[in-house]
Amino acid sequence: LARRADGAGYESVWVTHGLGRDGLQVLAAYAHAAPRVGLGTGVLPIYPRHPVLLAQEALTLQEISGGRLRLGVGVSHRPMMEGALGLDMGRPLEVVREYVAVLRQALTGRVEHAGPRYRVAWQSGVPQLPAPPPIYLAGLGTAMLELAGEIADGAVLWLCAPAYIREHAVPAIRRGRERAGKALDGFEIVASVPAAVTTDRVAAAAAFKSELGRYLALPFYRAMLVK
Repeated sequence: LARRADGAGYESVWVTHGLGRDGLQVLAAYAHAAPRVGLGTGVLPIYPRHPVLLAQEALTLQEISGGRLRLGVGVSHRPMMEGALGLDMGRPLEVVREYVAVLRQALTGRVEHAGPRYRVAWQSGVPQLPAPPPIYLAGLGTAMLELAGEIADGAVLWLCAPAYIREHAVPAIRRGRERAGKALDGFEIVASVPAAVTTDRVAAAAAFKSELGRYLALPFYRAMLVK
């Protein structure tokens, strides 16, 4: 599929990282099969990966793909991170801010950081690093989207209706950009939605309702969708 997308002129292909395959390894396979198309993670959960480890993985993929990676990260959800994996999420907004700070340093090859969650003194042993990939932050609520505007290079949305994007997401991102003294121009908003090409509309609608019900059980999505 990645090869077909590449040949058809698609701008980029994206993968998730949840209950299935490892997102970065899948993109490495895509990079080999598809030599031109952009590669994006939408998104990698931050809690299972130390930011330095993620930087090493991302820089490796950036190198072998010729600089095609967009690195999307996010907090995931408490049922997965705490319930399934037993990881303490702490205060997600504070954790994300610190995580991205460490990650940005690590993507340049050197980290000196002492914070509440991470204490890092690290330097890459690779003689020449590729350009760091842009960091995209997953967000649904306005607080996280403001933070994305402030500290990230783009935002990744999922299941957000056009009205929500116009009335809530974009204004929040703009506030974050203004807080950082940056313009909204050049900040990419990835508005991901489920889609299916099918001749069986009834079956497709049933599959979508089943998928939507799964997300409605998660507080972050439920709060966004009720708006």
